[in-house]
Amino acid sequence: MTDLISRLYRYGKELQVCNEAADEIERLTQALKKANDQAEHFEREWYLRGDEIEHQQLCIRDLNGILNEKRAEIERLR
Repeated sequence: MTDLISRLYRYGKELQVCNEAADEIERLTQALKKANDQAEHFEREWYLRGDEIEHQQLCIRDLNGILNEKRAEIERLR
């Protein structure tokens, strides 16, 4: 009988440890999912900003071309 009680006690402790491990795995899984979601959001924002910067640089180049044309036109009129 004592052996049975001892084994049941050990089983209860092992079960408790398994439950704690399962809880920790779930917590870490959720933390990893959150981190991945945040990384994906950052990456999307990074690419969107890169596209916007590239677009703005093209606009600046075009406007500089127009400005230079107008300056040349003003010089010709002088």
